[in-house]
Amino acid sequence: PCARGATLDRLVDRQQKLGVRPKLDAVVQATLGAAKSADGLQALAWFREGRLDLIEKYCTEDVRLTRDLYLYGRRNRNVLVSRYSGAPHRVEVEW
Repeated sequence: PCARGATLDRLVDRQQKLGVRPKLDAVVQATLGAAKSADGLQALAWFREGRLDLIEKYCTEDVRLTRDLYLYGRRNRNVLVSRYSGAPHRVEVEW
């Protein structure tokens, strides 16, 4: 657990262990079997179209996936990261 007022950047934690910064989608797909509903470019297009309702859903879903990933890592002490080929890479975490 983090000290009061401290933050925990899960992507930085995985970056330090892997040497690369994995995308959230690569981690949630491998670990949770879930996928992000969109990406930042899509959110930008929705903003230009005035579709703030879709941006709200997208952000809410990202927060839910991040929470679920954190809880998985805390419970299992690892997460998985998809690779271009082969089995996902297991990364130990200390959350």
